[in-house]
Amino acid sequence: MENVKLFTLVAQINELPPFPNVAHRIIAEIDKNDTSAKQLSEIILLDTSLTLKIINISNSAYYSPRNPIKNVTHAIQYLGFNTIKSIAYTSAVQVVKSKDTSNPLVNKFHEKCIITAYVARVVINKINFFRKTAYIPEDFYILGLLHSVGEVVIAVHYPDHMQEIIDKINDGADITQVEGKLKHGQIGLMLMRKWNMPEIYAQVCSKHHVLDPEKVTSEILFINDILMIAECIAYKLGFNPTYNNNIDIANSISRVGLREDDVLSNDGILGEVEENIESQLTFLT
Repeated sequence: MENVKLFTLVAQINELPPFPNVAHRIIAEIDKNDTSAKQLSEIILLDTSLTLKIINISNSAYYSPRNPIKNVTHAIQYLGFNTIKSIAYTSAVQVVKSKDTSNPLVNKFHEKCIITAYVARVVINKINFFRKTAYIPEDFYILGLLHSVGEVVIAVHYPDHMQEIIDKINDGADITQVEGKLKHGQIGLMLMRKWNMPEIYAQVCSKHHVLDPEKVTSEILFINDILMIAECIAYKLGFNPTYNNNIDIANSISRVGLREDDVLSNDGILGEVEENIESQLTFLT
């Protein structure tokens, strides 16, 4: 049965919409490094829903503009190119969602993507501050957003199977032990390659549960530690139904150069994220 499911799911992945054209053009324009808010706004205006989302986010409580923002150019100038890039990637993940909004699991895993992405960005900002490093926060936002997108795909096409996985995890199992041959990491890898994403995204999708230094490169291990910290915080705040609570999260926190109090206290990342969760979920609207 699992082999039949996997074969069918591969076909369904091939039938998923491609990476949205407008989102692709926005990302390419920003990556040119010599674009302007006006040039970028001309691309964004080609997509009405994305236009409305960007204006809505720029006027949200999290960004709190002094005066209402009424046009895309002003929104771009206010939010900055990196945030616009994050919104573009988020809109791409939304194409994976089922049109059947009655499926609560799909919304649950999409929320997980958004919150994990946000936490990953907060974590890397803390690392840059404490360790005087210069990692690009938006890169980690995108990694957080995409690394478990395979769970969204399974929730869309096989919600009963995903619910069985969640039930087993609630009984103490690890997702990698109970998902069978329908592995969310491999599904994510296939989707990243379908979308012609950089290979690092495909590799992180397929290996993000690996925390053994002997089994992955130092680059992947560092990313995985950040993502596990992000997943842990998302779990503690009720946004991660597949988190493996048996993971030694203290080890990941130590490896990236932080202290547990920096991460898991109300005065640390956990408290900061909890305070801003609702504002981050505006990325879903």
